[in-house]
Amino acid sequence: MVQYNYRFALANLYTDNEEVRAHFTNNLWACMLFYFFDSTQNVMSGIIKGFGLQAVASVRMICVTVFICIPLANIFAFTFKLGIQGLWLGLSIGFILINVVLATILYFANWSQICE
Repeated sequence: MVQYNYRFALANLYTDNEEVRAHFTNNLWACMLFYFFDSTQNVMSGIIKGFGLQAVASVRMICVTVFICIPLANIFAFTFKLGIQGLWLGLSIGFILINVVLATILYFANWSQICE
């Protein structure tokens, strides 16, 4: 939230170009959406690696990234002409799905066996 509230000040730190500032301030929300879901998947991925189930999670994450994230990003950016916001939005939707997949793995994990 701090980044979004100070987006104009942040843009001023990086450039004097008004067009670049406008792109930065208009697209920051989409970038922040992606950052939220990316950070949560990193945490869950670390837990799953600690379980020793990284192969299971990695295959699913690669499949979602290749078959959902990238195509959605292209569709939103180029077919729907959303530009950079479409790229971030497509990646965010894909990472929401990755979060669901990883949360499902964690939910159905055999915690008793893992703790032993």
